[in-house]
Amino acid sequence: MKLITLLFLFISMASCGNSKTVAAADKQSPKTLDGEFSIHQINGSKTSLTDLTVSFNDSLKTIAGYSGCNRFSGTYETTGNTLKIGPLASTKMACTPDRNTVETQFLNLLNEINTYEYLDGELILKTGNKTAITALVKEYDIIITYQAATRGFFEKIWINQRSINFSNDYNLNISQQVNCPSKEWDELIKLVKEIDISTLPDLEAPSKTNQYDAAAGATLEIGLQGNVYKTAVFDHGNPPKSIEQIVNKVLSMKKLVEKQ
Repeated sequence: MKLITLLFLFISMASCGNSKTVAAADKQSPKTLDGEFSIHQINGSKTSLTDLTVSFNDSLKTIAGYSGCNRFSGTYETTGNTLKIGPLASTKMACTPDRNTVETQFLNLLNEINTYEYLDGELILKTGNKTAITALVKEYDIIITYQAATRGFFEKIWINQRSINFSNDYNLNISQQVNCPSKEWDELIKLVKEIDISTLPDLEAPSKTNQYDAAAGATLEIGLQGNVYKTAVFDHGNPPKSIEQIVNKVLSMKKLVEKQ
């Protein structure tokens, strides 16, 4: 199966509407609660631990994850966008006080969750009308990087679901960053979905004047779930036809950073 098929799956799991209209539609016809997620925020604050996870198995209606010190598991039920979690069981390992504190808060909140929704690429777990936990699909680990360089010139643009980053510094000691608008991300991913990313290394450069410094040498790289697919060097401004729209979109998104 082509790797791009996996990309379609991850995007369909993580993508959400990029407008209030679509967000409202999600609430009326909620997406299936399924897959593995990494915890991003608890009670509106970014968690101090980066390894918290929760996974939902829609077929078995089971929940499992890592709460900062112990593994937990249990069952859940959904009706529309209502959600009931538990009972939960967990292992009994001893950890540092800071991990124990986060774990206790996290598990207590899971037991209190009563609704869920997807919004701007995030899974939102709520208690009443209050957002208790936000999470991102764990597998949704896509980063798109464009780099061009020659004597006296360097630029690197790297984009993921959360941010657009740009630097003219070879050592990347100086860089700029802005939040990635959902609309821009959706448009970029739509273009990526149209190609087989596993073929990137085999694309032929239409011109190679970068070899004698008549143009900057450029590459496009797509990272997906720990795998990296990178083109051979091509002339900046003349990418292979199959990735031309992606490159142009990345360069246009760079302007959002430059405006800051």
